[in-house]
Amino acid sequence: MKKKIVTPIILLVFLLGSMHLSGCGGASEKRSDHSYNKGTSQALMAGKDAITVKPKKGESGTMIAKVKKIAGTVANLWEYSLDEGKTWVEMDATSKGTTEITGLKPGSTIIVNNRPVLRKSKGTWLQSQPAIVL
Repeated sequence: MKKKIVTPIILLVFLLGSMHLSGCGGASEKRSDHSYNKGTSQALMAGKDAITVKPKKGESGTMIAKVKKIAGTVANLWEYSLDEGKTWVEMDATSKGTTEITGLKPGSTIIVNNRPVLRKSKGTWLQSQPAIVL
């Protein structure tokens, strides 16, 4: 009898379900029902400033979000808010700890959330400090 080998790609697709993995940072859905566990978890061990959000050099209205590495992360879920967290725009998942957010209005304030997808589960949402879009 032959053994079936599950490749890492198939496993990642299984973990993420129907999530997009293009990593382009494009918005896919806007929602206002943002609820998540604010308790402690392995993901929160990354610290208070786990996510940094900075302007992309030479590109007005583009921000780069980066999350500190968390052991066991296989993908990252992202979302951002331009209205102090009242509504959230979901973005494509990435395989790395960075994403680019484009088409923002200079002078607006952005908050970015990241949720690591761990090997055996999803981590807790992490939230950035507010940042001004340049």
